[in-house]
Amino acid sequence: MDHAHFQQATEQTNYALDMFKQVLKSEESKDNAVLSPMSIASALSMTAAGGTKETAAEVAAHLKHPDIESMHQLRVQIKNTIFREGSDSSGPYITSATGLWVDERTPLNPKFRKFVKHNYGGDAQEIDFRAKGEDVCNEVNQWVDEQTRGKVKDFLPFGAVHGETRMLLANALYFKGNWKEKFDINQTKDKTFYLLNGQCITVPMMRSQKKQYIKAYSNWCSADASFKEDLWPMYMFGDSTEFSTNSVSMKVPFDFKVLRLPYKTGSKDHRQLSMYVFLPDRKDGLPELEKNLDAAWIMRELPTLTRYEPVGEFWLPRFKSTFKCPVNKPLQNMGLTNPFHEVKADFSGMRQAPGSRSSRFTCVPTGCNSMIRTSGRRLYLSKVIHHAVVEVNEDGGEPVNAPSYGRSLSNCAFEPLYKMDFVADHPFLYLIREDSSGVVLFIGRVTHPLDGNPLLEL
Repeated sequence: MDHAHFQQATEQTNYALDMFKQVLKSEESKDNAVLSPMSIASALSMTAAGGTKETAAEVAAHLKHPDIESMHQLRVQIKNTIFREGSDSSGPYITSATGLWVDERTPLNPKFRKFVKHNYGGDAQEIDFRAKGEDVCNEVNQWVDEQTRGKVKDFLPFGAVHGETRMLLANALYFKGNWKEKFDINQTKDKTFYLLNGQCITVPMMRSQKKQYIKAYSNWCSADASFKEDLWPMYMFGDSTEFSTNSVSMKVPFDFKVLRLPYKTGSKDHRQLSMYVFLPDRKDGLPELEKNLDAAWIMRELPTLTRYEPVGEFWLPRFKSTFKCPVNKPLQNMGLTNPFHEVKADFSGMRQAPGSRSSRFTCVPTGCNSMIRTSGRRLYLSKVIHHAVVEVNEDGGEPVNAPSYGRSLSNCAFEPLYKMDFVADHPFLYLIREDSSGVVLFIGRVTHPLDGNPLLEL
């Protein structure tokens, strides 16, 4: 990865972290959560295509792009190369549904429909919000269910659409990958999981005795982004003093571990997808870890998780997270305000109307469901709702051969002096990342493995 691509990936990772932190802050959520900030970014990029140059430029700046053209080029590239299904049955399963419904009194520009279909695989159509009312919800839900092959159901809740709605933008994402090294389901056992409120529950925990990609960080503090000491004497992490210092300072350094679980890809699939699990040593350490993790550290450290290490106790809960939440406030808190303003927003290119320029068009958000209302002849973003589903269980392909540890002597292998435990029996953070590009597809937290559907009020 050259310097320009590295800098771009760092900025996009920083955007993903900021978005996740803002959503947690906005909702004051202590539950499971999972987002695809790159889908939200694509949503904003596509919406900006229907705005004036000034509106589009503001969105591009918000998404850390130097100009409008580079914004659209990157978003379409990410959609076509990363957010796609595996090229064969063994690749990661990523399915999405992106659709646009507008009030029939606002005819869509045909060029806009063509652009949505050609670049984003989306659908755009007109509908009578005034007469159909709740029937629209049923129609959208049925469409999403069909597009995601039954993976996402009941997308819109009761009351989400009404007679005042002028434009509905809907999208759902589902992710399920196969591990390169699968977990043996026969070793999965019920174990205790400690919640943030101090209570504990019993959950199915996956076990492994194989070597894993793990690193441990002791006395870590993002205020000076350094490692005061190595948790395991056998690990030499090297000098780490060049990390970013933009994060909020912590008064007390803390310890955590990072696990990398690579996904299997198809024979024609060039993506390198991995899940990274960030496990604080303290059972209540997740909020502190979330607050202080920064993009520069992620970009520098995650590529170093390339060596298998022997493990002692290894347990990871099976879980499935379905998360739907409004992201209006988080976006505005991050500085994006004009598209939500009744007067300042200008999406005049979205529709074909008398006197409008027929060459103008817009795109509907990928990764989001959004409702846009009219104020006279003006369109503005009223609500943006994000829906993501991530599933983690024992499934995987054929095991990959891990390098042996130590050297053989008289047909016997040395027992490793140190074995690292990784017991995820308390809340943790995770990323799903495409390693060759550095793009973070999903970021999530698991606070309650059995509570898979925290659908917040829309």
